[in-house]
Amino acid sequence: MNEEKACFADRENSLESYNIYLKNSGFNKTLEELVESIAKRKVTPVVLDIGCGNAGALNELKKLFGGKVIVKGIDLMPAEKKIDEFIQGSIIEEPLPRENDLVVSFRVLHEVGNIEKALSKIAECLAPLGKAVLSIRCQGFEGNKVKFLGRMTNQDLEFLQKITKEKRFNGVKVKGKEARISMTGLFFDQKTKNSAPGKLGFVSGFGVLLEK
Repeated sequence: MNEEKACFADRENSLESYNIYLKNSGFNKTLEELVESIAKRKVTPVVLDIGCGNAGALNELKKLFGGKVIVKGIDLMPAEKKIDEFIQGSIIEEPLPRENDLVVSFRVLHEVGNIEKALSKIAECLAPLGKAVLSIRCQGFEGNKVKFLGRMTNQDLEFLQKITKEKRFNGVKVKGKEARISMTGLFFDQKTKNSAPGKLGFVSGFGVLLEK
């Protein structure tokens, strides 16, 4: 499945679904709480959603915070919900808005074809003290075999392992870990040994936090 087909097939989203992605990726705050924490130091936080789908989560966030937050999104297909700024295109090809306080991406980075370039562009578009919260799917089942999802490669996997180990990349701090979901549909964190409900068939991925 290419990036465009993946984007078209999985466009619906909400704050509730995004908060599930956050939890399953090892983050202990909701999207609303992340915005609230930024709002303590900045009057109007700017949030960018990469692979925003129908922009449902951003639209809910805007309704919740009103003029106290600016919401922007990028996706291959047109956004159905109203947001402050929308870019139609690929993260690899299109210039990203600058000075973002919070960047999120939960469902598309495994489809972009170049994880290192994508994360480099994300790091560069952060405002001072900005953060990027990313969930990157890596491998899944095809029958009884494990294969890379989307356009992920072993090189992408090794890159993610490298930057999460070194904790630095392109001038930003990196926090992250590889996590897994069992075949029974439970999300399993290798480090904490805790499980939570997850999406059946998804084997492994990374939760990555970039901090400028």
